[in-house]
Amino acid sequence: MSAEKTKRLLAEYGQAIRGDWGSIDGRQVQGDLATIAYSIDTYGDEPSRGERMGLCLCTEGRGHWSGWCDEKCKTGGTE
Repeated sequence: MSAEKTKRLLAEYGQAIRGDWGSIDGRQVQGDLATIAYSIDTYGDEPSRGERMGLCLCTEGRGHWSGWCDEKCKTGGTE
Protein backbone atom coordinates (compact mmCIF):
# COMPACT_ATOMS: atom_id res chain seq x y z
CA MET A 1 0.00 0.00 0.00
CA SER A 2 1.35 3.40 -0.96
CA ALA A 3 1.11 6.26 1.51
CA GLU A 4 1.15 8.72 -1.40
CA LYS A 5 -1.86 7.09 -3.10
CA THR A 6 -3.73 6.99 0.20
CA LYS A 7 -3.02 10.68 0.72
CA ARG A 8 -4.15 11.68 -2.79
CA LEU A 9 -7.40 9.71 -2.85
CA LEU A 10 -8.40 10.77 0.65
CA ALA A 11 -7.56 14.41 -0.07
CA GLU A 12 -9.72 14.39 -3.22
CA TYR A 13 -12.57 12.66 -1.40
CA GLY A 14 -12.30 15.10 1.51
CA GLN A 15 -12.45 18.09 -0.83
CA ALA A 16 -15.57 16.71 -2.49
CA ILE A 17 -17.27 16.08 0.87
CA ARG A 18 -16.46 19.61 2.09
CA GLY A 19 -18.24 20.99 -0.94
CA ASP A 20 -21.45 18.99 -0.38
CA TRP A 21 -22.19 18.36 3.33
CA GLY A 22 -25.95 18.69 2.88
CA SER A 23 -26.40 15.37 1.10
CA ILE A 24 -23.75 13.26 2.89
CA ASP A 25 -24.90 9.95 4.39
CA GLY A 26 -22.49 8.30 6.83
CA ARG A 27 -23.21 4.85 5.37
CA GLN A 28 -22.15 6.03 1.93
CA VAL A 29 -18.96 7.56 3.34
CA GLN A 30 -18.16 4.27 5.08
CA GLY A 31 -18.66 2.38 1.81
CA ASP A 32 -16.55 4.86 -0.13
CA LEU A 33 -13.68 4.58 2.36
CA ALA A 34 -13.83 0.79 2.02
CA THR A 35 -13.63 1.23 -1.77
CA ILE A 36 -10.57 3.48 -1.40
CA ALA A 37 -8.86 0.95 0.89
CA TYR A 38 -9.59 -1.90 -1.53
CA SER A 39 -8.31 0.12 -4.50
CA ILE A 40 -5.08 0.99 -2.73
CA ASP A 41 -4.42 -2.64 -1.87
CA THR A 42 -5.35 -3.89 -5.33
CA TYR A 43 -4.09 -1.38 -7.89
CA GLY A 44 -0.91 0.19 -6.57
CA ASP A 45 0.47 3.69 -6.34
CA GLU A 46 -1.38 5.97 -8.77
CA PRO A 47 -5.13 6.67 -8.40
CA SER A 48 -6.77 5.66 -11.67
CA ARG A 49 -9.64 7.24 -13.57
CA GLY A 50 -11.68 4.12 -12.83
CA GLU A 51 -11.11 4.42 -9.10
CA ARG A 52 -12.17 8.06 -9.19
CA MET A 53 -15.25 7.16 -11.26
CA GLY A 54 -16.16 4.49 -8.70
CA LEU A 55 -16.21 7.19 -6.02
CA CYS A 56 -18.01 9.72 -8.30
CA LEU A 57 -14.96 12.01 -8.11
CA CYS A 58 -13.65 14.14 -10.96
CA THR A 59 -11.58 11.76 -13.09
CA GLU A 60 -8.95 14.47 -13.50
CA GLY A 61 -8.22 14.51 -9.75
CA ARG A 62 -9.48 18.06 -9.16
CA GLY A 63 -11.14 17.26 -5.81
CA HIS A 64 -14.85 17.63 -6.56
CA TRP A 65 -17.74 15.32 -7.45
CA SER A 66 -17.89 14.30 -11.10
CA GLY A 67 -21.21 16.10 -11.53
CA TRP A 68 -19.47 19.41 -10.79
CA CYS A 69 -16.87 19.12 -13.56
CA ASP A 70 -16.51 22.19 -15.76
CA GLU A 71 -14.60 23.19 -18.88
CA LYS A 72 -11.31 22.89 -16.99
CA CYS A 73 -11.86 19.14 -16.63
CA LYS A 74 -10.79 17.15 -19.67
CA THR A 75 -13.55 14.53 -19.49
CA GLY A 76 -16.56 16.34 -18.06
CA GLY A 77 -18.99 14.95 -15.51
CA THR A 78 -20.07 11.35 -15.33
CA GLU A 79 -22.69 11.73 -12.62
